[in-house]
Amino acid sequence: MATWITTAIPLIPEVIRLATPYFSKKPADGLNLPASVAELQDSARTNAEAITKNAEALETFAANTQKYIEALQTSVVSLRKELAVARTVAVVAATAAALSFCLAAYALAAG
Repeated sequence: MATWITTAIPLIPEVIRLATPYFSKKPADGLNLPASVAELQDSARTNAEAITKNAEALETFAANTQKYIEALQTSVVSLRKELAVARTVAVVAATAAALSFCLAAYALAAG
């Protein structure tokens, strides 16, 4: 389990040598604070507009989803009523079939 440590230890100086320029590099034009502030402000404005648009889109989505759920609930009630009618018809049909079978069996036996 510790074999990866023995493999990685010789590579540490090379990693440090390769990473040092990235951490010690100075900007070429120095620190331009007003430009940086302006860039951050512009980015904040852009992000605020995007967040506002996303919030509006989410509100529309939520409203549409609520309407869809209400329509589904209405259709469920309707389907339950239709299912109850279908069950009643099925029970009546099964009863009529059983009675007609019994009547046919009696007619054959009696006659």
